[in-house]
Amino acid sequence: MTVPRGHLGTALTFSMPYGLLGAVVALALHRPVLAIFVLVWSWVTRVALAALVGGLVVREPELWRKAMLYPLRDLLGFFFWSASYLGNEVLWRGEVYELLRGG
Repeated sequence: MTVPRGHLGTALTFSMPYGLLGAVVALALHRPVLAIFVLVWSWVTRVALAALVGGLVVREPELWRKAMLYPLRDLLGFFFWSASYLGNEVLWRGEVYELLRGG
């Protein structure tokens, strides 16, 4: 099965999974301060991005409350993206579509 490069490249847009991975590696190397720094850095950059886009582009009325949820959305997005490689069926509006070789 061929996978479009753009879909594979989506993995680069997620920050929180890499922050968690970096924190785990830092802890494994007995560097707890580095682990905390990497995790906080991932979280802060995601909240800042959400606040910037939400404030300047979308004009979100509940900006900070929703910006604080963005790191969770980032993790969920990564898990859904990862799961997209596990099957070849899509449920869309009550209909099941099968993805065939070659598109």
